[in-house]
Amino acid sequence: MANILVVDDDKKLTLLVRGFLEKEKYQVAEAYSGRMALDAIKETKPDLIILDIMMPEMDGIEACKRIKADKDTKMIPIIMLTSMSTVRDKVIGLNAGANDYITKPFNPEELIARVKAQLRIKFLEAELLRKEEVEAVVKMGITTAHEINNPLTVIIGNLELLLMKKENLSEEDSTNLNSILESAIRIKEIVSKMINITRVVETEYAQGKKMIDIWKSG
Repeated sequence: MANILVVDDDKKLTLLVRGFLEKEKYQVAEAYSGRMALDAIKETKPDLIILDIMMPEMDGIEACKRIKADKDTKMIPIIMLTSMSTVRDKVIGLNAGANDYITKPFNPEELIARVKAQLRIKFLEAELLRKEEVEAVVKMGITTAHEINNPLTVIIGNLELLLMKKENLSEEDSTNLNSILESAIRIKEIVSKMINITRVVETEYAQGKKMIDIWKSG
């Protein structure tokens, strides 16, 4: 379940928001200023931040800018929680990098709906990025396979020529060369399959990691 950081100097409000979120089975951490939020992010690694604007030490706008400027945290969605309802104030928050905002006093159902929407967007973005990375790996694999194919063809050809001269080979040498040829042909089959991959099929590997199933991909 997603981990959410709630940042507001009003501890009663923070507790209230926490209650709403925990009813939805989210894990919740709290911070009471922008500066505390920056420290809490390092410890809790939240999937989403609900961030108040008006706070001591460092306000939500500055905290939002710093979060979005950091390569390690810039992808965390931020919902600004504010009592300021003018369009200009909302624009300032969005320009600072906030993904959404909700105005106090808020409806609990609206808050939960916005949280779910932002988490869903984050999941879809992560899935898209993963697919792009897989596609990049496949392209690199195809390029590498092309580079391997030509010298591999030469190796196989020379092995076949050597095996044609059986009278010059001992039984042991012949056995070893046949074994090498079989392995080279097997590698060529894999290379050929990699070159022709247009659709990726993934399979579970170890410890929850995934790998590309070359033989099922096509």
